[in-house]
Amino acid sequence: RGLIEQFSSIAAQRGLTLRMGPCAYRVRGDRRLTRRILQNLISNALRYTRTGGVLVDVRRSAGGAIRIEVVDTGVGIARSD
Repeated sequence: RGLIEQFSSIAAQRGLTLRMGPCAYRVRGDRRLTRRILQNLISNALRYTRTGGVLVDVRRSAGGAIRIEVVDTGVGIARSD
C-alpha cells in the first residue's frame, strides 16, 4: 500500500490510474528486496503506459504459491525481444 501511495501522484500527473487489488495474504521474505523489485516494476509500468492504468495484484496459484502481478495497459515488450 505504501508503494501505491508513493506512485499515485506520478500516475495522476500522467493521467493514469494506479490501483491495488484486494489482498489477504502475508508473505515472509526479504522485505527490502521485495519492495525494490515492486518499485522497479511499478515505475516501469507507469513509464511505458501512455493511457489507461496499472494494477498491482496478489494471487494464489493452483499450486498454492503467492504471485504478485503488476499489470498495465502499455504496449508491452515486442515478441522478438
